[in-house]
Amino acid sequence: MPLDLISNQLPLCELYEFYFSINTPNDFSLYFTSHNENITILAIDYKAIPIKRSAIAYNMNLQVDKVTIDLGIIGITTTGDVSYTIPDVIRRGWLRTGNIKIYITDWEVKDEKRLIFDGFTTGELGWNQGVLSIECMSILDKMNNIFPNKIYSEFCQHKLYDAFCFAGRADSKDDWMSSGTVEEYAGPAMRGIFAGGINISTYYNVIEYIAILTLSDSIDFGDLSSAKKEMGAGSNASLGVFAGGRETGDVKLDTIDLITISTPSNTSDFGNLTVAKTFLTGVSDSTYVVFAGGIIVGDTNVKTLEKITTAATPLSNAVSFGLLTALKAKLTSASSGTKGYIAGGYIAANTNVIETVDFSALSDSVSFGTLSANKRELAAVGSSTNIVFAGGYTTIGVKVIEYITTAFGGVASNFGTLSTETYALSATDNKYRGIFAGGLTLDTKVMEYINIQAVPTILSVSFGNLVVEKDSMASGICSGN
Repeated sequence: MPLDLISNQLPLCELYEFYFSINTPNDFSLYFTSHNENITILAIDYKAIPIKRSAIAYNMNLQVDKVTIDLGIIGITTTGDVSYTIPDVIRRGWLRTGNIKIYITDWEVKDEKRLIFDGFTTGELGWNQGVLSIECMSILDKMNNIFPNKIYSEFCQHKLYDAFCFAGRADSKDDWMSSGTVEEYAGPAMRGIFAGGINISTYYNVIEYIAILTLSDSIDFGDLSSAKKEMGAGSNASLGVFAGGRETGDVKLDTIDLITISTPSNTSDFGNLTVAKTFLTGVSDSTYVVFAGGIIVGDTNVKTLEKITTAATPLSNAVSFGLLTALKAKLTSASSGTKGYIAGGYIAANTNVIETVDFSALSDSVSFGTLSANKRELAAVGSSTNIVFAGGYTTIGVKVIEYITTAFGGVASNFGTLSTETYALSATDNKYRGIFAGGLTLDTKVMEYINIQAVPTILSVSFGNLVVEKDSMASGICSGN
């Protein structure tokens, strides 16, 4: 339900989200509320503390878009349950490179939050008698420190770095883009989900999850309706779905399993695909999950695009709405938030085609670019600016990571490498940090991550393990889609 800002009584409170980068993987985040008790909004727990702020100063010249926040706090606990006093934190300089978001929400309904400030710490800090004061400036103010107003300002009629922008991405980087304040920002705290899969001949029904900011081993979430692999999957902020796939004995499925991402449990069955299929892919935004391609009974590839509407109540069966550019399976996909990017796969041979589906006008996919090589069974993660593809199978497993920009497409560029040659791997992301898990050259349970916005070329970083070695899991479910 949307926030009611004209009611006679407004049950509103503010939510404060603080994201700090220390030394990866030891990033940490803090969640506070001005409400008089702890509150959970969209699967995030906010702690009630004494907190107040100055008025948010909006200025047309971008010079003083600032706010000062006072917090009654004596210490923090980082990843790994390590505690520090506020003086310790200040001495280490951690609070000088933080991203701050302030939201307003209805504490009775708890189903939406409205962003009212998004910015960074200026480095101006105060600590007096248990009150920590942090001065913050807006993102635009931060960018204006780098770009003159005539190049980038509130009055620009173009998007930064697009074809009409005079500021080139490669020429416009400065210390702030590699300091941890932007490029190493790991995104909001969200859950990533992996499900099903196979190890040699053993099929699994296990669903497991990670906290994308925490970088630790996965945790058991529940079970699928059966042990299966090669599903398509997708989600919005609260619901995740797993569709199709196959069970042992090459039994192809049309079932769609449902979870509530914030509540670990077994799946429930709510509907069906238009036909039983395996080796499909799923990609989603906040309203739709789109399922593309796959192999149906008779081992025939299909080019069907079908959707379910996760924003609808009740949920219903998938319906067809368009076609891919070719009959294909063993493909991958990732979302920018406005479009789905579908890549690679197998037709009569491996393919390198990247195509897009526009969530705002669902219809046939459109060719957008190409991978650096023909490959199948790769994985993908995405942000609003970059779509990153990892691993896959050419004639052997590969460890190449490559990317395209959502603005230009074309031929994918080198991004970096995985820790080893891997295919049939899975992925999830929070639009900042991308996670790759499992896969084959040998079955692996290793998870590794990249910063989707980072400057190529980089190596992925290993950080934890799945419950068991396996490949061909469902990909793409995160509480942030």
